[in-house]
Amino acid sequence: MLPLVLPLLIALGIGYHVQGEAKDVKRGGRPAAETEGILTVDKARFIDASGEVGGKKFFAIPKQILALTNAPKGAPKEPIYIFLNGPGGNVFPAVLIGGAIELAKKRGYEVKCITAVMAASATFNMLAKCSTRYALPTAVLLFHPVRVYLGGGMFGGPAIMKAVEAKTLADALDRIDQNEIQMLCDTMVDSQEKCEEVKEHYNAETEWSAAELKEFAAPGWIHLVDDIQGIDNLFNLGE
Repeated sequence: MLPLVLPLLIALGIGYHVQGEAKDVKRGGRPAAETEGILTVDKARFIDASGEVGGKKFFAIPKQILALTNAPKGAPKEPIYIFLNGPGGNVFPAVLIGGAIELAKKRGYEVKCITAVMAASATFNMLAKCSTRYALPTAVLLFHPVRVYLGGGMFGGPAIMKAVEAKTLADALDRIDQNEIQMLCDTMVDSQEKCEEVKEHYNAETEWSAAELKEFAAPGWIHLVDDIQGIDNLFNLGE
């Protein structure tokens, strides 16, 4: 049923956005950041995915990613760099970009994703799918349940029921959330106990610094760097 429901959710404006104050869930102290020096980006293999997810820029990114997976037979497969700075946005292009990242990895390419300021919501979802993740220690990271938007706002009750049967919508959203949680459990942590904590943080919409999430996640899941060279505007959160 989900393949039929998802396009309708997109039409309603389904998205991941940062809104309101996150609930507080115990996550330990604030560790001192242990960084790995300076990350240098290859501009020839760099894709800018900064800003709120949506519009022509983001729908073009899957094609850009796959265009960088065309190394001649026998030639080295150089890494792909994706700059992910943003508060989230429309889930549809985020899903397409995530699919392109997964395909690039299957073709033998390392996809290195970078954030300097923020990777929240749908932007975080893309970050989680990358081969390797880099961030400045103070970058804000956040993952949370999917929301539905209609006419520019978030609605429930009768406004939603006019568009789709409420139970069908609720079931579809729950399935999306379960898939997202499982993806985070598979990629970010290394035990069932930690997976249960992921679920708590997902539902509580915990806001992390990159340094905090490094402490929580499995070793090597995210790498902290002192500086990122090769990106013209590290603090770009717009077009």
